[in-house]
Amino acid sequence: MTVDVPIVLVGEAAPDTLVTVEHNTVSLEAEATHLPENIEVDIEGLAAGTQILGKDLVLPSGATLALDEEALIVNISAAQTEAALEADLAEAEADLGIEHDEPEDETAPVADEESDSQSGDSSAE
Repeated sequence: MTVDVPIVLVGEAAPDTLVTVEHNTVSLEAEATHLPENIEVDIEGLAAGTQILGKDLVLPSGATLALDEEALIVNISAAQTEAALEADLAEAEADLGIEHDEPEDETAPVADEESDSQSGDSSAE
């Protein structure tokens, strides 16, 4: 019998990494009485650049992979820094011709509101 079995990630990869699950399920061939509920993939502490392929999965006894053994299941890459993300966004906006207005001086309206509230308080008395 061939069934699709969900992939379940266990643990957390190394800091500053991004975990991408390329296959949420894998096809397994197994006897109906030996079908696993899921396949656990331990990613605890794995560094950027780590790839888990079909052949790396730990399958239950009697089960065989009905998917290409070289199929990428989980990919762990370096997470993009906020500065790099902002630079990419700025570049994309520039390519599209998007321009942003300069932010107004936020202290000026606050000063006006304070003087209005002070004059309003004295007139209320």
